[in-house]
Amino acid sequence: MENTDSFAGFGKETLLTFRKNMDLRNLIEGFAAREAALHVREGVSPENLLLAFLEMSKTISDITSEEFDQSDQNIHLEILRLSRVPGIIPCWQEVFAISREFRKQTFLYCWPDSETLLEAHRSLIEAICQGKPELAEKLAIEHTNPVWSRIEKKYHPWIHGNRYLSQITAYIQFHFHEKITLPWLAEMVVPISSGYIRHLFQKELNTTFTDYLRDVRMQHAADLLKKTTFPIQKIAELTGYQDSSRFTRHFKAHYQLLPREYRKRKWKTSNDEENRQEK
Repeated sequence: MENTDSFAGFGKETLLTFRKNMDLRNLIEGFAAREAALHVREGVSPENLLLAFLEMSKTISDITSEEFDQSDQNIHLEILRLSRVPGIIPCWQEVFAISREFRKQTFLYCWPDSETLLEAHRSLIEAICQGKPELAEKLAIEHTNPVWSRIEKKYHPWIHGNRYLSQITAYIQFHFHEKITLPWLAEMVVPISSGYIRHLFQKELNTTFTDYLRDVRMQHAADLLKKTTFPIQKIAELTGYQDSSRFTRHFKAHYQLLPREYRKRKWKTSNDEENRQEK
């Protein structure tokens, strides 16, 4: 197991700084993705964004190359351009520059394979090109969540020790809002049987596939309840539930609170903290 006090040579304090920086970058990109999707919905062509993604797919075989690094930046720049928000590009560039080297290290250490990295961008671009502003914003804001999830788990052996499980959990982090089943994972994501996937979750994570997927969805739902004003029905949809009543049952079982109660309590806590800081 790697040194749990550092990641790729970066100490804890530096990592905390990078986390805040990347959270700010994600908020900028989320706002841009939302505006870009709205413009596409109104008839603006996303052709340049699609071309940027095509260029990225040509460089994905070597994520350590300068060509890949530039193609990744170009995708985000095209989203910013498509947003048509005055002044957003220089703002993003300043934030981006601070954690650029750290970002390169995450390509090496935090992604199970290049295809998963490519798919992470594909989902975001599809949301923008389909004119889905809320989904685009959400995917952009959560774009780096799997990276921090891996760092925060301090590189437990199963993350790198079982390549298939690593691919599956990364896929779930990016596609939890979609319908995911064991047969689908076995057919489309990893070349092993659904029975063996079930075995891996039980053996390596001491949980079931169903419970793991539900936990991921609940964590994202809680985050949306804290950070947005989306209706409960919309949050249910964004976390993979077509039935809001089923979502509510699962949420209450997980947090012992109804979604609206959870939101009210978290907002009250946030307001109380702001008031203390002002004093």
